[in-house]
Amino acid sequence: MDVQELNQKLTAERQKLLEQDENVRKMILSSKERYKIVRIGETDVRIRPTIPRDVRRQIEVITKSDSSVEESEVLMYSLIARMCLDDPFDKADTWEFIDNSTGEAMSFLSEIYKEALNTESEIRNFRRE
Repeated sequence: MDVQELNQKLTAERQKLLEQDENVRKMILSSKERYKIVRIGETDVRIRPTIPRDVRRQIEVITKSDSSVEESEVLMYSLIARMCLDDPFDKADTWEFIDNSTGEAMSFLSEIYKEALNTESEIRNFRRE
């Protein structure tokens, strides 16, 4: 077993232990209860208040890649769905349909991003006080 395989095995074991830890589980459940609302037309959509790590990685992929427009759109729909908390908005195909019908996916992504940055700014300011 090489070093990389050992690291992956240790990471998987550590992940399993963390998933079983009651305090960690409470923290995750508590964070899922917090949300912000972004309004699209007359519809309120509940979104995560901050950007999760996997979504930050997706944003990085989109901004740094030379992918086609279609590949970027697929990532964008997935990213928006990951930020939304309720069905049907938590599905990438919903955002593809909305974008095909209205062209609103990109503007909604901007709204999500703006709300999440506001939350992160509020957190930083609170920590300074």
